[in-house]
Amino acid sequence: MKIRWQYCLTALLGLLGFSSCDPENDIFGGGGLCAYGQPHANYKVIGEVKDPAGKPIEGIRVVVSPGADKPVYYNDTLYTDAKGQFQKEQLKYTWPDEFKTGTVKLEDVDGEAHGSFKTKVLKKGDYEVKQTKKGDGSWYDGDFAITAKTQLEKAE
Repeated sequence: MKIRWQYCLTALLGLLGFSSCDPENDIFGGGGLCAYGQPHANYKVIGEVKDPAGKPIEGIRVVVSPGADKPVYYNDTLYTDAKGQFQKEQLKYTWPDEFKTGTVKLEDVDGEAHGSFKTKVLKKGDYEVKQTKKGDGSWYDGDFAITAKTQLEKAE
């Protein structure tokens, strides 16, 4: 009897449009556009992290966040490679001007493996947001590149 109620409830919720609680796939979590006609833009992030001597740092966690008012599942997490570089072609954001209050947090999470470095948070003005493709004059505002190049201080 209990199983029948679960099937009925699942069918009813499906008919009402409740398809997922997963923030990656829901209409508010950045898994896609919320509705037809929503303003949107494409973002990519590229960057480089070096030590004070100018050598690249591998294994730095890079958390890209569009702003303090956004839920944590909007954040994108990347890691620097052997050249100290990180890149992601498509971030989760859909709204234009997401990075007016955004941050790029750089954190050493691998311990002593590649040296120890202090955490650094880049805010507007510390990274560059540049439009790389014009919008269509309608809902699509174009493509944007976020470039963050910085040095991390050694931890004591």
